[in-house]
Amino acid sequence: MTRWLLLAALLLSLAWAAVIVAAPRWLQGAFAPVRLVAVASYVIGSRVCHQDAARSFSVGGVPLPLCARCTGLHLGVPLGILAGLVAAPARKARERRAARWIIVAGVPTLLTVLVERAGIAPTPGWLRAILGVALSAAAAFVVTAQVRAEERAAAEVN
Repeated sequence: MTRWLLLAALLLSLAWAAVIVAAPRWLQGAFAPVRLVAVASYVIGSRVCHQDAARSFSVGGVPLPLCARCTGLHLGVPLGILAGLVAAPARKARERRAARWIIVAGVPTLLTVLVERAGIAPTPGWLRAILGVALSAAAAFVVTAQVRAEERAAAEVN
């Protein structure tokens, strides 16, 4: 059952990633339901992101519904889930190492935020996106691997 939920999470995160990237083109499409999905992605994006066009990637001159960092964060989730599904289920002893992976992946993103906020230097969008992918992929991997480990432990008890 858990494996099916993880597969559903993978498919939903892949669909969302596709919508994020396709939304600028879909806004210009003639098919109303596709335009509606694109508009919805910008509305949803406004709830989780500042959507500053200057800090966003653009397709055909239209910014994506999320800034570069948030785009990276959302694109990394399916990668992490997929890696967690493919990798051997982790043992409980690896929980500390898992937390370290998230910290190691998150520190560079935190540093770029601090450097930007302090006005020291701007961070290019491509770097913000790559670091976002690394952070969310690490977090999604850890969660997926932990869910699989718990499922495995429950199966061994039964």
